[in-house]
Amino acid sequence: MELPKSAIALDRRLDKATESSTEELCQHRWHWTLDETNPKRVSIRQYALGVGRARTTVGPQVNGYAMWVGGGRERSLTECIERARHGAEKEAAIEAVAKASGQSYTNTRQRHGETVRTTRALAEERAQRRGTSVADEIDDAADHLVKSAKAIKNQKADRKSKLDARYIEIEGHIAAALRRLRDALEVARAIEFDSEQVEILADSISKLRAVINLIDVQVTGTTDVDWDAELAKL
Repeated sequence: MELPKSAIALDRRLDKATESSTEELCQHRWHWTLDETNPKRVSIRQYALGVGRARTTVGPQVNGYAMWVGGGRERSLTECIERARHGAEKEAAIEAVAKASGQSYTNTRQRHGETVRTTRALAEERAQRRGTSVADEIDDAADHLVKSAKAIKNQKADRKSKLDARYIEIEGHIAAALRRLRDALEVARAIEFDSEQVEILADSISKLRAVINLIDVQVTGTTDVDWDAELAKL
């Protein structure tokens, strides 16, 4: 069954009316923000505050309208607004990340592009899921990502600090053992032991060698070791 011609005609009239209404609104907002012939024009941010709308809503409309008029209307007004919205959302994401991280806008734009892109993607996902807008979600998305990044960084720093402390502790034990073993060597060089003493010392040295081997295995990364069984032998 084909769609009736009357329905098609009405759709076109309504769509045209919507386009006309959108064009009129965008022209009005452009006139009071970017139109240089208007001496009473204000900034986009100031206009948005004045009419109770988000800057990310007003900005794409006036910039899209300027693009549409300036480009000879090669594209539709809707497409121009979408293109402008893309830039406005990126700008909003940069500002949100800069605010959340305490960085400057320029530094954020130049050095934190990945965080900005992720913030924007997260805001878009939340907006779609919650039925809100990217502008509504962008600040919370930036806060979440920046705080998460800081938490991960702190965890890594804390883990590294603990590892460094353990490393120093092991180094201390090994250094102390080396000193005691050197002392034992000096004593051994000055004394002749009987057969029973040699047997006892040889057994102790064997256990010492086993401990050293286990330390070597652990430090070099070999994990296929039954530690309980090996330690029981000592």
